[in-house]
Amino acid sequence: MDSSPNLNELDRLAFVRRLEMIDAECTPIYDDFAELAATICGTPVSLVTLLDLERQWFISKVGIDFNEAPRAPSFCTHTIKEPHPLIIPDATKDARFQDNYLIADPFHVRFYAGVPLIVDGYAVGTICVFDRTPRELDQSQIDALSILARQLQRSLEERLAIVRQQDEQDNLAGLNRIYEFARNRFEGLFQNLAVACYTTDINGCIVEVNQHAENLFGIKSYELIGFSDIHTLKIESDIKSFKLRRQLALSGTKQTSIEVKFRKPDGSELWTLCNIQPIFNPSGEPLGLVFVYNDIGDRKALEVELMSINETLEGLSRTDSLTGISNRRGLTDKLESLFATQSDDQVGILILDVDKFKLYNDEFGHPAGDTVLQAIAKIIKKSVPKDCFAGRYGGEEFMVILPGKRADEANQIAENIRKNVESHKWPASGVTISIGAASSSTNDLNRERLISLADVRLYQAKHDGRNRVVGSTNSSEQAPKVA
Repeated sequence: MDSSPNLNELDRLAFVRRLEMIDAECTPIYDDFAELAATICGTPVSLVTLLDLERQWFISKVGIDFNEAPRAPSFCTHTIKEPHPLIIPDATKDARFQDNYLIADPFHVRFYAGVPLIVDGYAVGTICVFDRTPRELDQSQIDALSILARQLQRSLEERLAIVRQQDEQDNLAGLNRIYEFARNRFEGLFQNLAVACYTTDINGCIVEVNQHAENLFGIKSYELIGFSDIHTLKIESDIKSFKLRRQLALSGTKQTSIEVKFRKPDGSELWTLCNIQPIFNPSGEPLGLVFVYNDIGDRKALEVELMSINETLEGLSRTDSLTGISNRRGLTDKLESLFATQSDDQVGILILDVDKFKLYNDEFGHPAGDTVLQAIAKIIKKSVPKDCFAGRYGGEEFMVILPGKRADEANQIAENIRKNVESHKWPASGVTISIGAASSSTNDLNRERLISLADVRLYQAKHDGRNRVVGSTNSSEQAPKVA
């Protein structure tokens, strides 16, 4: 490169951090540099790095999937000490890297070529390439890599200019705030602002209130001035968080907006978006704070409406559209929640199947079959305790989940359902169901095995002639092994 870098490490580190790129999100504009470097040199790995005190940060990378690495063993640490490219054809033959773990498994680094990036006299990092096999670069490749380095330097110089410009803008903003405060406490501007504002001293007592704030809060300025904003305005949201934001603002910490809820004198709620900014005197000492509020009541109402819609949609996603009871997803979620914490609490389960449902559909048609399924869903809901959970498991199968029910209780509930279905006045032809029942503590069986046990018993009920319940009298049972 054209000039030697400044070798004062403390100054160099301060300069690197001034760029505000360490730990920042990747910037796509640098990706082309890494891609070009890999293409020009024909290597599987290429990096654009910034060197911090103890690590390298990759602002662009090709061939690796991590964003940083320790600096101590890095080849780039050697690169930034010289103004010229560093070429290492075979790292195993270079005395500087004989004990470097990067040449060992799993990295196997052999070839390295890097060019320092010198910005404002400081070597901030490198553009470099790696390979696992020894190799050489011809002069045209080295020249091209150096050209990429110069282009990168220009880009980083532009970045530095933006940072400096932002610093100047921040300083100017601070001066403007002081100027406005000194100019008769910016009374004319303050009163005509299109947003609700008030100012406080450093103790939180209100000093000025504009007309928009009077209208928003429903309180006259003379009722507010000289009193604490927290108590007078009746804040109902997180007061601790609100006080913390005030303290941070007084200390000069950059603020983000905060949602604040108030109770107006007429009893209604007021949701606002509040921004807090400090007021300093020319010596930099805090004088107070400016509070700016925007009414977000409509947005909050919309959020409540959207939440309600989302809850409705979530409920629909767990509801069977034909019968109006839970679907398989809802049943699965309920069982998962019951088995999430193992305990000795009993969980009963019933699996019900409509007997000869296909024949019923074939004889009377699918609309009549749908009517049967809807009626059975209603019968089940009326036949089970309120704390139980019923759903359509699929096709003509239903499931009932019985939290806290022992085997004998599960059997009894199943028999009630069966009888109610059999005795129902069916319009076309009699309908019966078969039921498999099982019950266990969550310590004894997992969810899948409990379902398997009930399913085996349903099959047994079918095999034994249908229109019956097959269950168990044991309070805790083991499912058969399923091949």
